[in-house]
Amino acid sequence: MDNKLSYSKNHPIKSIILIEVIFLLLVFIAGAIATIKQLSYNSPILISFIPTALVLIIYFTWKRKWTYFGFKRELTRTNWIPYLPLLVILIVLCFQGFSSQPLKTIIFYVGFAILVGFVEESIYRGIMIKILLPLGILPAILTSSILFSVTHMLNLLSGQSMGQTGLQLVYSLLIGIVLAQLFIRTGNIYPLILFHSLHNLIQFLGSGGSSAILDTTVIIILVVTAISLALSMRKKLETKFELISE
Repeated sequence: MDNKLSYSKNHPIKSIILIEVIFLLLVFIAGAIATIKQLSYNSPILISFIPTALVLIIYFTWKRKWTYFGFKRELTRTNWIPYLPLLVILIVLCFQGFSSQPLKTIIFYVGFAILVGFVEESIYRGIMIKILLPLGILPAILTSSILFSVTHMLNLLSGQSMGQTGLQLVYSLLIGIVLAQLFIRTGNIYPLILFHSLHNLIQFLGSGGSSAILDTTVIIILVVTAISLALSMRKKLETKFELISE
C-alpha cells in the first residue's frame, strides 16, 4: 500500500494552505453561529471540532492511515524520557490551583480536552508534518508550528482580549515547535495528544491563578527543550550523514 498522499506529495504547500483555510473557515463559521445564537464560549469549538474529528477518524480508517500519522500500537514500549519536559510543564501549570467544579462539568471538560487534543495534534503534527517533511525538517517544524499558533487568533471570537491572545500566540508557537520536534523524533502522536489534552484540562479547571512567574517558567522550559531537541536532531543528522559518506 502506498503510504503517501498523491496530491499532497506533488503539491505540499497547496495542501497545507488548503487544510489550514478549511479548518479556519470552519472554526470561524462556528464562531459566527455561536455569536448569533448567543451560545456559550465553548460552542465554537464543539460545533467545528466534532465534525472535524469525525472526518479525521473516517479518513484515517478508510485510508488505513492511523499508523502512518503516528497512531502507533506499541505505546507500552514507548521511550518516555524525551517527554519529561512536557510532564514538568504540566506540574508547573498545576501550581495555578483549581476551582471547585461539579462532577458533570469535570466530565465535560475531560471530553472537551480530548477532542481538542485529538483534532489539533492530528492536523498540525500528524498530517502537516508528514506532508511537509519531504521539504525538510526545519520547514516542517516551523510551518506547522506557525499555523498552529495562528489558529489561536480565533480565540478572539470567544471574547478573549488582544493582549491575552498575543501571549497565547507566542506560547502556542513554542509548544508547537517542541511537539513537532518530538513527533519527528519519535513518530508517535499518542503522547502529544495526551499532553495536549491534559494541558487544556488543567487550564479549563484552573482557578485562574496563573502568574507571570508560572508563565515565564513554562516559556523557559519550552525554549530550553526546543534548543536541546534541535541540537540532538542536528547531531543525529550529522552522524547519519557521516555514516553514509564513509
